[in-house]
Amino acid sequence: MKIKTLIVTFIITLLVSLPLTACGSETESNATATARQSKGTILLWHDWTGAESAYLNSLLDRYRQLHPGVNVISVAVPGDELVATFRERTEAGLGPDVLLVDAGLAYELAQADLLKDLGERDDIDRSRYLGAALNTVRDDDRLYGLPFSLHTQVLYYNTELAPPPPLTLDAWLSDISNTRKVAFNSGLTEAFWGVPAFGGRVLNDQGQWVLDRGGFVNWIDFIKTIQATPGFIVDTDPARLQTLFENGEAAYYPADSRALPQLQAALGEEQLGVAALPGGPSGEPAGPILKTDVFVFSWVAGQEETNLAMTLVEFMTNLEQQSRLIVEPMGRLPAHAQVRYGQNLAPAILELARQSRTALPISFTQRPVWNELTRDTSDVNELYRLALAGIEPSNQAVQEISSQIIQEFDLDRVESNLDTLCPTLENDETRVVTLWHDLQNEEAEALADISQNFTDGCPGVTLELTYYAFEELNQRFRQTVQQGGGPDIILETTRLTTQLAEDGLIRDLTGLVEPAFLQQYIPGAEEAMRYHGRLYGLPESVEVLAQFYNTDLVDDPLLNLTETSVRVSSDQQFALPATFFYGYWGFEPFGGFEFDSDAKLIVNDQGLVAWLTWLQNAQNQQGVQITTSPAEAQTLFAEGEAAYFVSGPWALSRLRRELGEDRFRVAPLPAGPEGPGRPILQVRGVMVNANSDDVTTAIAVAFGKYLVTPESQTTFLETGSHVSAVVNIDLSDYPLINGFREQAKQAIVVAETSRFATVEQLGNQLFDTVLSTDIAPVEAVGAFKEAVYQALGTSDEED
Repeated sequence: MKIKTLIVTFIITLLVSLPLTACGSETESNATATARQSKGTILLWHDWTGAESAYLNSLLDRYRQLHPGVNVISVAVPGDELVATFRERTEAGLGPDVLLVDAGLAYELAQADLLKDLGERDDIDRSRYLGAALNTVRDDDRLYGLPFSLHTQVLYYNTELAPPPPLTLDAWLSDISNTRKVAFNSGLTEAFWGVPAFGGRVLNDQGQWVLDRGGFVNWIDFIKTIQATPGFIVDTDPARLQTLFENGEAAYYPADSRALPQLQAALGEEQLGVAALPGGPSGEPAGPILKTDVFVFSWVAGQEETNLAMTLVEFMTNLEQQSRLIVEPMGRLPAHAQVRYGQNLAPAILELARQSRTALPISFTQRPVWNELTRDTSDVNELYRLALAGIEPSNQAVQEISSQIIQEFDLDRVESNLDTLCPTLENDETRVVTLWHDLQNEEAEALADISQNFTDGCPGVTLELTYYAFEELNQRFRQTVQQGGGPDIILETTRLTTQLAEDGLIRDLTGLVEPAFLQQYIPGAEEAMRYHGRLYGLPESVEVLAQFYNTDLVDDPLLNLTETSVRVSSDQQFALPATFFYGYWGFEPFGGFEFDSDAKLIVNDQGLVAWLTWLQNAQNQQGVQITTSPAEAQTLFAEGEAAYFVSGPWALSRLRRELGEDRFRVAPLPAGPEGPGRPILQVRGVMVNANSDDVTTAIAVAFGKYLVTPESQTTFLETGSHVSAVVNIDLSDYPLINGFREQAKQAIVVAETSRFATVEQLGNQLFDTVLSTDIAPVEAVGAFKEAVYQALGTSDEED
């Protein structure tokens, strides 16, 4: 029925247009006059609706006014019917001359040989179009369409319910609550914008598969976190999510910019805010898919019909008409390369333009991979859904997805091995690179084996390892570097990184490590090795507190601190070390603690006061063993007296030896009234002596990268106490280690500057005072802050 209607409409309009065509015969001498003298009919199909369709028709009316001899018939065909309908009409030798469709549909039509190849036409000015837009319909020398407009995802927000959103995902996550909700679409295509925010891409510039490098895993884990976070409404039904936003039930709504006219109609222009999507933890911007609307030409249209339709397309894509797109609130941007965005434009358009600069186009050559990746019925999408549901571990799901796509499309994979990592030494040069560390026993042996493998695979390079205890290493390194010497590399934790960077004793590695490499780390690992935004180390492993529980005494860990009142007893004790470091995990779930090292100010002590109050009260409960001695707490658990215990992976060796590995497990720290327990994230990694030359530094960076290859990480994992900082390393056979890595994803990055060290030292005294006296925690914290400010020289004006 619809096909008959289209044919009837075409015939009637054609008959009506004949006398009009005869009248349009103005005589002018220039090229415009020649174009105006064109006669005929152009049949245009599109899938635009509502306000979009009305806007499109207004542009067509302008063309009609300039070309009175040309009759343009515009027919809207539903997007889900367009391909089948066009195929049917084309096979019958009929159908439109030109179509305005999404580049994804254009690819499908081109693959079905239904479109004309414009590649050999010499009357097309390709420089007119944005390169990224043109690439969506260009395959080498073949050109299947001409770009008209662009759209992508943005973050809408209700200005009456929320302020402009934060710039990062972490800050956004902290800002969400039950009174400030997010309508979030977790579908793979709709949610893909977060993968680039974590450094991920599908393919690199060489066409190699890189979606398995870590960013995708980290984004899936982030979505799993928000699924369990109050304030996030997670669904895959866009209509439901948009309704929630329009009705004021959600304050934020990531969605396509095409929704702009509809949302402005629902909320009003003043109430609807538009912002760029939040970026990732390492400063990488969000990367939504850049979608392109393109004009394509029917294969069965004759040369005259195509040439006439080309005059319409040239008109619609000229600078003047394209500039109108940024004036009209259509949620689309022009595909013309020369359109300029003045600051007097609507804020929504400026934000859309800003977001478009980091949006990712899907080129014609990438389209088959992208289509398979995002097809609703594919195994890929099923694995993605299983990962979000917690049925399949995120890293395993991504590896399975990668294996399927790589095999199907015969793609190359980026591999990190010594063939690609080793720096090239000139003229048979040899280098002896010295490395200091504080690893002991099995971990030291593993490091020696890995170092030997590195030197065996890198001709001319020799690594010499030296062990020092932590404090001695710190003192020796400082002294020797200040004298112009010292080791070339140290493998140490972030307890030193920031302080050494402060004092200029280690090299800035920012420009030596490509951002794509850093996506493989768990969120926060890379940030922990930065100082003032610059990278001073390459992460290798993490050290973080978690909860141990004895499976002979209890079946499950403590889920929250409220459970201590009913599950902790003299037979099921809770061994809880309480120093500033060991107790830091309780600050966040009680309201947070924040020390501004630059300003020398404690800007939030709410969680510190509340947590100390809880500890002071809890120590009077039978079975709660709170101690300022971590060794004492460990002994209680190792000897089987305590059912629950808080410590780090450094406790694993003793517990295996004395308690037995089959008698305990590792779980997340208990939650508090305002969220999960969040310990300090400490990261072990490679740092380079500030005195090292460029060649030695290149060797150090190569070694840092080699440390996180699967073979090196496997060697470390066999020690049983080394927690990988790499999200792609499969820890399913190492449940204890995996427990710490999962906790590390919820940990807090703290800049452990020399000033923070002062805070920690005085914080230890604070914990001891509160837990050994009956002083009110609020009073003790007040005295603690005064002591901190006095030690740091913070003035009264700064306080």
